Amino acid sequence: MLGTFSSSAKGSGVWTGTWTPKAAQAQVTMSIIPTEVIQGTKGVAGLAQLTGTVQSAASSEAPAPAAALNSANVSGVAQISPGSWVTILGDRLANGTSSASGTFPPSLVGTAVTIGSTALPLDYVGPTQVNALLPFSLTPNTSVSLAVQRAGTVSVPINVTIADVGPAIFSTTGDGTGQGAVVIASSGVLAAPVGAFPGSQPVARGDYLAIYCTGLGAVNNTPADGAPAPSSPPLATTLATPGVTIGGVPAVVSYSGLAPGLVGLYQVNVQVPNNAPTGDAVNLAVSVGSLTSNTVTVAVH
Repeated sequence: MLGTFSSSAKGSGVWTGTWTPKAAQAQVTMSIIPTEVIQGTKGVAGLAQLTGTVQSAASSEAPAPAAALNSANVSGVAQISPGSWVTILGDRLANGTSSASGTFPPSLVGTAVTIGSTALPLDYVGPTQVNALLPFSLTPNTSVSLAVQRAGTVSVPINVTIADVGPAIFSTTGDGTGQGAVVIASSGVLAAPVGAFPGSQPVARGDYLAIYCTGLGAVNNTPADGAPAPSSPPLATTLATPGVTIGGVPAVVSYSGLAPGLVGLYQVNVQVPNNAPTGDAVNLAVSVGSLTSNTVTVAVH
């Protein structure tokens, strides 16, 4: 059972503690193990167990965020990094559902997300999920405090770790698996089997692909938070050029940066190698340094 626990000593061997659960559960057993340290040696002094029920909180109570995940790979372990979309999961995050239209406001249906005193641009809010954009100004390799506000209530902050990069590829399933959000650059249609999606078709060897992803790190010509990337030169190119493999074969990268005219979305353009394997579900992955993204598939003929 997930939650946070804090305790303090009252003296004479008396301690008090508070446990804040993250969600309701029919039966919970908490083990309390007091430990005594004498001259650097730990010795367990006792064990007590408490069993009970965690009831659902009233809908009027404060939001309860549980985790902030890479939006392109919510089912995996991809890191979150500056300039990337994050998916915040939890309970009572919003009094309804709403999606941004045109621009990405700091509040939707009374819900806002803050890091420190900075409100994040929002793309979607719902009772159990919020999608927000991290600012490029965050310092990599640090832990920051994130809170969710909803209709005048504020959550207990959660600590999230900000990495310098966290490469992840968007997919049509929304969870980072299966068919990738990868289009044929010459036509703009998904590189997928014919009929699998409207207009989709396999990419030919030697043709170019545009891969939509996140977490590729710092860029030149950084746009303001929530603002579209430059759509004409100089573009917002990444400082580090990623590696791309298609069916395990390295592909030549012709562009890496923020997708021109879009917000918080990275784009990597590559040429499909002439010796790439063919098929309806050829594996594709992006790497930055020692980190490799989730694997998605594309159709190659």
